[in-house]
Amino acid sequence: MKIISIANRKGGAGKTTTAMNLSVALAKKGKKVLVLDMVPQANLTFSFGIKSSTETMVHVLHAIHALRVNPRPRRKKSK
Repeated sequence: MKIISIANRKGGAGKTTTAMNLSVALAKKGKKVLVLDMVPQANLTFSFGIKSSTETMVHVLHAIHALRVNPRPRRKKSK
């Protein structure tokens, strides 16, 4: 398994376009591809035709962090 990440702090550097085109090209070659859109604007998600997105990966990561900081109390197992 290979992991490819595309990152750059500068806006307008072509990260979304590169990620989309690379993932589509790899998928067409029969590779299994997982694309994670980590940007709050979700432009990569919209590029794949997903029109309504109220939850992004940023929301998911915030929720995970909140659970780690304030874990839910565990229920005691009944005997």
